[in-house]
Amino acid sequence: MYVFIGNPYSDIDVIQYYHKLILSGTTKHYLNRYYERKQIFVTLKGEEMKWKKTSLGLSENLEGLLCYIFGWITGIIFLILDRDNKFVKFHALQSIFTFLPLSAITAIFGWIPIVGTFIKVVLGIISFILWIILMYKAYQGEKYKLPIVGNLVEKEV
Repeated sequence: MYVFIGNPYSDIDVIQYYHKLILSGTTKHYLNRYYERKQIFVTLKGEEMKWKKTSLGLSENLEGLLCYIFGWITGIIFLILDRDNKFVKFHALQSIFTFLPLSAITAIFGWIPIVGTFIKVVLGIISFILWIILMYKAYQGEKYKLPIVGNLVEKEV
């Protein structure tokens, strides 16, 4: 058996490798949970990998991504629609607590002529970078906590 330390393979490659080992009978390891921190739930029926489903019928990683798609607006929508799933609730609240203040601050600084325009552009770039990172981490199934907002959200969930 190989030990993957800093492996260059994706999670799916590793899962398929272990699945082949299990089916061939060369190992007694069973893959019922893989990377619990990412909340990936795997079933070994064929080559199929399933994410945990939410009350809306979507996978929780997809719903976590959708919480960020239109900023705080979709955060509010998914907070109302799916109250049971803690993963989705975490990302919905983090979307609201992150992008609502950023939108308000950007709108306020938009009224200041020269310096406000510069601050508005900088906040727009920061917002865009945060938006991409948070959507990516949510789709990977991670509860990625931002430094200040993440702790507030953790208490609420």
